[in-house]
Amino acid sequence: MGCAITALGAPPVVACLEQAKQFGGSDARCTLIGGGKANVVYAAQYNTALVRYIDFMDSVLGGGGLSHPSDSLASVLAACEYAGRSGKEFLAALAVAYQVEAELTANAPFMAEGFDLTTPLSFSIAAGASKALQLDEARTAAAVEICGDVIPLLVARTTPISQWKGLNSSQAALSSMHGLFWRPAG
Repeated sequence: MGCAITALGAPPVVACLEQAKQFGGSDARCTLIGGGKANVVYAAQYNTALVRYIDFMDSVLGGGGLSHPSDSLASVLAACEYAGRSGKEFLAALAVAYQVEAELTANAPFMAEGFDLTTPLSFSIAAGASKALQLDEARTAAAVEICGDVIPLLVARTTPISQWKGLNSSQAALSSMHGLFWRPAG
């Protein structure tokens, strides 16, 4: 949360806030760090941008490379707030997200194959949010499958580094949460 508070006002994060305000208005019941509300998808996206932007978060090193499990915090928090879960339930859902990300980082050589360190994030967000939403095993598996389509390339982190480095996790949060919460019309 300290990282998120420190990132308030950074120009790329402000752009994410404007996006959350513009597109996150329907069902705006999830808190935006720093004030305001948005729907669960854009709250996850904006708050992830805050958590990640200054680049002072946790790291897990493993056989697959490196990852930052705290990148899933904002999505799990938004899913818990959306579903009215307790603090204890939030911590359990966050633990699931951390475990999935740590296991993938330890066992899948994604960085060696040219994939970005946020590759496990889509899977960990889906698993943690599924726990928050109390989905059964079949629906959790479907959520992980749907969210696993966010496969960023490592080239986004090579010189010259753009603002994308600090926002890649928020894009994964946006895509994953959209996959979990999208409802077809009708």
